[in-house]
Amino acid sequence: MKSASSLIAYRMQPTRTQKLVFLAAIAALTSLGVDMSLPAIPAIEAALAASTGHGIMTSSLFMAGFALTPLFGGPLSDSLGRTRIMILSLAGFALAALGCALAPSLPCLLAFRFLQGCASGIATTLPLAVVGDRLTGPHARQMMSEIATLSSFMPILAPALGSSILHLQGWRALFALEAGYACLLAIVAFAMPETLPVNARQALHPLRILRNCGALLDQPILRNLALVYGLAFACTFCFTAVSPLILIQRMGLSRSTYALIFAINSAGSILGAGASAVLNRRHVQAHRIVLTGLLLVVVATTIGLLLQFRQPALPAALLPTAFVALFGFNLAGPSLLVEALRPAPHLRGSGSGLMRSIFTALNFATSTLLGVFCAQHLDLTERAAAATMASLAGAALVLYLATAHRSGGFQEVDPAAFAHPHGAQQETLPPGSRQRLQGAARRMNS
Repeated sequence: MKSASSLIAYRMQPTRTQKLVFLAAIAALTSLGVDMSLPAIPAIEAALAASTGHGIMTSSLFMAGFALTPLFGGPLSDSLGRTRIMILSLAGFALAALGCALAPSLPCLLAFRFLQGCASGIATTLPLAVVGDRLTGPHARQMMSEIATLSSFMPILAPALGSSILHLQGWRALFALEAGYACLLAIVAFAMPETLPVNARQALHPLRILRNCGALLDQPILRNLALVYGLAFACTFCFTAVSPLILIQRMGLSRSTYALIFAINSAGSILGAGASAVLNRRHVQAHRIVLTGLLLVVVATTIGLLLQFRQPALPAALLPTAFVALFGFNLAGPSLLVEALRPAPHLRGSGSGLMRSIFTALNFATSTLLGVFCAQHLDLTERAAAATMASLAGAALVLYLATAHRSGGFQEVDPAAFAHPHGAQQETLPPGSRQRLQGAARRMNS
């Protein structure tokens, strides 16, 4: 029989698979919080005597909170450690979800949904920082790809799970389940080792945090690759935002058929992230993976745009367009995130939060503008969606090519050439980034 000390030692040394599943479960937190409650919106409106259409604010306020807090969650994890912030944010998510389950009115529910989104914004910032603390290069990109693969199942499963629970137990049980999910993750987090050593932590001071953000924005690679990721992500989300208008109102499909098509399209995310993991496992250069993914997105959206300007337009052509675009984005996405943080290894939490805020803001702005336009010009929905997707994809590719050209294509050399400060192995920095990083470090320490 194992002693208590050996049991604790075992608990503190989780396997790679256990870490992977745990981080993927955290990455899927936002999808669980949004997608599972979508089928319950009419029931929530009826139960809380809310006007039709007001229930969608439960998702909007969740996303508002989600977009706000990464800027704070990242620096907090750089100062207090990943595990502590992870546990606190998961506990906050669980408490807010419990508040949603017990909410007596719509305003009360909306307030708790905002808090739930705030907690989710902090928690989902951390997996990238945790991976970067221990892995670099193709190993980090492979891990991020595998996390993306597993978490991509949530958008497929969550709506069906939400519909089943809604039918059996009612809408309050959905939020109770979310609270239980977050509580379980918080308990598991206690068994996860801290990945950020005490001597690598940053002082928690407002001026230092602002200075760190300035230093991160001063890194062209981080700033530009975050924008590339945001543009490509916004491109794929545009179709998601207007898909009910196109598939249900314009094409006349039933809601069950819409859900099936949505699930099939979401499979593009799983396949793309899975392909990224395979390529990184084979140590294919990051530049090639990213370029291939972005080219797929550009080609798919360009063909989709051309088909929408035929007479008559072909709304159904947007379905394969969205599938290929999701595949390409998830092929390129994990490598973009890892490469963006490479010039700032000492500020991974802050960098992860800053990048998440950048691409969340881009996604929110483009999908909102597209939704407003399509609501006013329903007959132009397909063309507007195709034009927006193609424009965003083209902008992402152009910005990436310009950034890669200035940095030498992110060429990698023998990872043993540079020692990681915490025991992992570090790839070379792109030309010029080492000097900029040293200058930023001197400014932060002054």
